[in-house]
Amino acid sequence: PGQPVIIPEDCSCENNSVTIAWAPQMGSVVEAYTLELDDGNGGDFRVVYVGREMICTVDGLHFNSIYNARVKAHNHAGESDYSDIISLQTAEGRDVRDLSSFDWYELGGILERLSKV
Repeated sequence: PGQPVIIPEDCSCENNSVTIAWAPQMGSVVEAYTLELDDGNGGDFRVVYVGREMICTVDGLHFNSIYNARVKAHNHAGESDYSDIISLQTAEGRDVRDLSSFDWYELGGILERLSKV
């Protein structure tokens, strides 16, 4: 099959998750895709999805990190080259030691926190 194409306008980041979307090359017969993501520190790529879907959300990533993603297609004849790489940055997140962004309330003897944001 031909090299898949990542669709940047359909890719996004929310908190510590990234969503990557792609499309097959015109005229390609694709049986499955393999999506790979690096470790957010410029390390090796690892497989995060194998299947027929053309969109994938990866959860539980590190906050404030830049992840690189690439995808390749497979069919009975073999596998394609990897797509171009897309880089996505996760949200900054909050330092758990910084409690200034919370208002604290005591309800029935239990200390509760409510975000100011």
